Amino acid sequence: MSQAALQHSAEKPGRRLELSDKCITDTGCQCLVNPWISSRLPAWLLKTSDTSRQIRAVAGVGPFRQLRRHGRLQLGQCLATGAGQMKRTNYLLHVGLTPSFGRPSAKIVEAAIAEVFMTADKVGTQTVAMPLLGYEQGYAPEQVFQWIVSAAGKYGADLHAVVVVVNDPEVMAILQPLLKAGEDEMELRLAQKAAAAADAKAADSQGPTAGGPPPLRLHSASAA
Repeated sequence: MSQAALQHSAEKPGRRLELSDKCITDTGCQCLVNPWISSRLPAWLLKTSDTSRQIRAVAGVGPFRQLRRHGRLQLGQCLATGAGQMKRTNYLLHVGLTPSFGRPSAKIVEAAIAEVFMTADKVGTQTVAMPLLGYEQGYAPEQVFQWIVSAAGKYGADLHAVVVVVNDPEVMAILQPLLKAGEDEMELRLAQKAAAAADAKAADSQGPTAGGPPPLRLHSASAA
């Protein structure tokens, strides 16, 4: 599959959801997601992800020292730090996904993905690049992609682009046919959320009695 085919989504203006086979540090996004370790064991005893090694090679040790000062990440927790020596990236979002033993539950992975988008919203970023969080822990790429789409649709209203980094050609071939449907679902969720927010704002501006019966006039016994 050609690079042009893999990157076709990025060539269309206004596209919010993209698949990329680039190294995550080459995506040019303001915010990169780093799957990190959630364990009482020292990090050097556990295998870090390929994504973590790629980020550290470019960002340097600064962001990881910030992370270490924070203490151990809980499973599913997301923490923002600076991006160190990276020039086009402003933040790294570190997500606790690797326990001491076994793998995190599907519920934890799904919650961690939601935390990524909530944290991205808090720091005010507009573009996010992330790997398939949970794929290295054994979850199906289609399932992880659906979790990303759902969370982005719920919490990514201010994002201009979500870039899902997939470096395995077989996984890319699985996800490519799902991209258009995923983008449509994400846009639908965002539109529904915006409409609900607009309705709530309109209801607040009208006041509690707008459209209802006129307020009751209470008369005292002496006035009668």
